[in-house]
Amino acid sequence: MTRMRRRICGTPRASCRRLAFTLVELLVVIGIIALLISILIPALTRARDQANRAKCMANLRSLTSAWMMYANDNKGRLARAETYQPAPGSKDPGGWVWDGPGNEPIKNGTLYRYLNLLEVYQCPAESVLDRTTGALRERSYSINGFCNGSWPSYPAVTQITRIPRASEIFVFIEELDYRGWNEGSFVIEDPFNFVDYPPSWHLRGACLSFADGHCEAWQWADKRTVALRANYTSSPNNPDFTRIRKASY
Repeated sequence: MTRMRRRICGTPRASCRRLAFTLVELLVVIGIIALLISILIPALTRARDQANRAKCMANLRSLTSAWMMYANDNKGRLARAETYQPAPGSKDPGGWVWDGPGNEPIKNGTLYRYLNLLEVYQCPAESVLDRTTGALRERSYSINGFCNGSWPSYPAVTQITRIPRASEIFVFIEELDYRGWNEGSFVIEDPFNFVDYPPSWHLRGACLSFADGHCEAWQWADKRTVALRANYTSSPNNPDFTRIRKASY
């Protein structure tokens, strides 16, 4: 029997037993695998977030180019920053997009003829569900209320040439709005009142485009900004509010 066992194994009995892993060896292998996973997952997550941010900034550049083309075709007059339908028989063309669920409000807006790719209106990191359809909302971006908006307590200009410091005033910004779609323009009010608020989709930050055409990705410095989930949120002495406020008008 011993001779037969050695013939099958090809090695002595003691060596045959060593072909299997011990419990300690298995635990060491599992520990190494767990360590590698803990290292790789954050790196992969960061790479995905960076890819989403790059795509989002490309969307914003396209939207801002369409916004500029509209102004050029309308003697410098800016597209309305609000999101409303024009009154029947009115010369008012309505908002850059309209309120409501689905893609039709985008198609009916004044900028769609300049940018008719629906996917550009949605950030790849979008996470808000439309309150009427239950699907991801189709639009992630809003226009600064200073750029031809009509918020009662907010200053506004109607001509592109009246925007001061074009490289410092933002036009489009990502907006988080759990009501289901971004209603109206994007505004904040002194002192430290987030009437509207940005998301934290991109490495704890959001993307903006500016009146000169360039885009930036901002990271929030205050954890209260990351935690924003409701309109009209007061956030005293929030440095992120101050930064957005300086870029507003």
